Amino acid sequence: MLGFIHKVVLGKAPKQFLAFFPLSSGSRFPRDLRVPEARHNCQLHDPMDGTQTNMMKRSVFRLIYPYNMLPQRVVDSTTVSSFQQKLQQAVKAAARDGRSNWQYVFRNGVFSLSAHSFQQCFSMAPAVA
Repeated sequence: MLGFIHKVVLGKAPKQFLAFFPLSSGSRFPRDLRVPEARHNCQLHDPMDGTQTNMMKRSVFRLIYPYNMLPQRVVDSTTVSSFQQKLQQAVKAAARDGRSNWQYVFRNGVFSLSAHSFQQCFSMAPAVA
């Protein structure tokens, strides 16, 4: 589903989806991402504020937060395939590094890690062309 969000950001998804994933106005940023160097240039508006129904919490909209936490070099991927390869490499690197709950990095881990710790998963991963 992160690949789908990236496809929307790249403008390669059907135009109808653009309305559901607008760019952020810049006034609110995920925790620990107030520092401009930690943010990528495609921050999306995150509609999740804790008042949503369980169905909404299980939807693709919950993945906007992890997408906004990704490092710039991952979001710079020009294809969904290379984007997903970078995500897979980060999970593999987290597993090799012995991070606890590495298999949940994008599902639950991103909500419990600091931005720095989450982004470190990508610095450990080998570069993907």
